Order: sequence, then C-alpha cells, then structure tokens
Amino acid sequence: GEKLVKEERSIEAAEGDISVIILEELIKGPLAPGLNRTVPAGVKVLGVSVNNGIAAVDFSEEIRTRHWGGSTGEILTVYSIVNTLTELPEIEQVRFLIEGEEIETLTGHLDLSQPVYPDEGLIKN
Repeated sequence: GEKLVKEERSIEAAEGDISVIILEELIKGPLAPGLNRTVPAGVKVLGVSVNNGIAAVDFSEEIRTRHWGGSTGEILTVYSIVNTLTELPEIEQVRFLIEGEEIETLTGHLDLSQPVYPDEGLIKN
C-alpha cells in the first residue's frame, strides 16, 4: 500500500489512442493477486492530448468522487497514471483535468496545478 508495482500487459494492435487504451487497462486494476487498484473503478478517460511532451488527461468526476482519499492513496493514484503514461516516448509530464477543468489537487494532498513528472522512486523493486 505504499509503493507501485509494475505490471506488463500485452495490448493488441487496435484503433484508437494508445494513451487512452493503457489508461483504461490501469483503471481495470491489477491482474496479479495481492495488489490493489490505484484508480477507482468507474473512472472514465474522457480524452488525452499531447503537446510538447505534456499529456493533458481529462478524467470523469469519479476519479475524485470515488477516490478513497488519504495522502498515500492520492500519491499512488497520481503517480500510477504519470508513470504509466510516461512509458510512451512522446510523453514526459502529465497534466490532470476533471470534466475538462484544470484541477489544483485530487483529494487535497498533492499539488496538480502544474504538469507532473514521473517518480520511479515510488516503484517497488
């Protein structure tokens, strides 16, 4: 409950935005037993746009209303998203939006007013 665990998944070639597809896989939750989800069930990815290495990700309100809270929970949610998206070569940072609106925080613990860089130190070895 304090670190992220990498999970690799095979994604078949499909039409659509790969960044949206991998976020939808993250939202499905972990495949390995004993791991907990980092993004609440029911969250929808409304869109992803990338400009100059910054991905702007628009989530449905459920990312906030269904979130379990706590500073560690918020950190793991945010960095699971950021670390996942920055695996794509064109993405270096992530900006968070909810229902098209920029946000300052998800649940009150982490500043999301600026784009977020990945943090590999949160990944369990």
